[in-house]
Amino acid sequence: MIKVRNRFYSILSMLIVVLLLCGGSTLSSCSGDDDLRKDLVEPNQDNPKNQDEDPHDGLDDDDQQDEDDQDDTDDGTVGKARIVKKVTYPLYTGLINYNFVYPSTDPFGNPVMLSGTITMGEEMSPDVMGRGLVLYNHYTVNKATECPTEGYLDLPYLLLKWILPQSRLIVVSADYYGFGSTTDKNQAYCLGSANARASVDALIAARQLLKEEGYQWDENELLNMGYSQGGQTSMAVVKLLTEEYPDIHITRTLAGGGPYDMVATYQNFVSTRKAEMPSTIIGVLLAFNEFDRLDNPWSAMFVEPTLSHIDEWVLSKQLGSLEIDSAVGTTYLDDIITSPLFDLDSEISRGLTVALDKEDLCKGWTPRKDEDILLVHDQNDGIVPVVNANHLYQFLISQGVEKVELKTSDFKMTLNFLKIMASVGGLDISSYLQGGLLSHGTGAMVFLWNCYTWLREHYGYTSDIKEITI
Repeated sequence: MIKVRNRFYSILSMLIVVLLLCGGSTLSSCSGDDDLRKDLVEPNQDNPKNQDEDPHDGLDDDDQQDEDDQDDTDDGTVGKARIVKKVTYPLYTGLINYNFVYPSTDPFGNPVMLSGTITMGEEMSPDVMGRGLVLYNHYTVNKATECPTEGYLDLPYLLLKWILPQSRLIVVSADYYGFGSTTDKNQAYCLGSANARASVDALIAARQLLKEEGYQWDENELLNMGYSQGGQTSMAVVKLLTEEYPDIHITRTLAGGGPYDMVATYQNFVSTRKAEMPSTIIGVLLAFNEFDRLDNPWSAMFVEPTLSHIDEWVLSKQLGSLEIDSAVGTTYLDDIITSPLFDLDSEISRGLTVALDKEDLCKGWTPRKDEDILLVHDQNDGIVPVVNANHLYQFLISQGVEKVELKTSDFKMTLNFLKIMASVGGLDISSYLQGGLLSHGTGAMVFLWNCYTWLREHYGYTSDIKEITI
């Protein structure tokens, strides 16, 4: 028995998002984009996604924009937060988006201008009181055109148009370092602390910018959510707010499928010697090697043919996650990474373990007792092992967190649900329904369903669900 919404297309929309969460790169973006760093400086009127974009606050002066959007000034400081443009996307009708840049720090702690998006329904205006803010932390992306300011807004659209239509919620989404205004830099993949900093700084900047634009909202209402890498970032946001911004309180955190214990995740892959999404392994090794200054040559981490194609497959940001996985051509790690990485006592493994341990969210901090946290994870997840959710839940309970809920199971029923909805909707998802990749996707489906049911209840929406047997 499973509960589903009465309206078919809302469920089909959730299905599409699940495929995106699994690394799809073509379902939510229109093609033909220029890279966002250039677009933030000089809006591209030929961009098919940006058919209705308005320069904001006089930013149509290209020379002034080019000066303002520099990452750094000569004295090492950065500029102030500002809205770069207001844009709507044909694929996401009924939404208003403000792309903005804001001061933050890079993974090394240096000042940098990052980018993000403020998204709201068309019902919002300075004359309408908003219900609250949502900090949405995006999942794994590898392609330059897959970040929020490039129009990759599937989850905000699902939230504002399907789950909570006319909700008057405002969603803030950071690109993270390595995308948007910093597309020319390598991404800080799974560095939870760096991505949380990007998200929290985006939240603080967005609140300021919204007030400058005259928007109002219930400032006691703040949701924090994300799945996969976004789940990790969501929990890292909780940690950062606890330690540095005690005046910012989260109403509820909804986190799913996240790598909260990076060392345990590494040890799991060493044991299984298999990764259902090898692009994630490559991304983690590259990010920690650079930003933790491990300085290992690529030849010490990767074997052929991956070794010779790091620039082309990954660092170019021309391929989506599944495209990288297809290029790698195997899920067996012996054919991707070097043998010393399987030896936990080797020098390279010890150095990597120390770096990964710095991002452990399952120890070393004291969460607020009144946090309200939902964790969702498929126990057979072959991309992010369920040990992550188990360890985090045990830690939060040990710290006396009053409201923490863990939902972890074998979500096999969702497999049937996915197949049925794909068949009815005429979608071919056969390439997605494989092993652990499927489990990560079904975990996403259950995560979204739990978000849907809680959010509808929390905001007092009349129930329009019914029970059907699948």
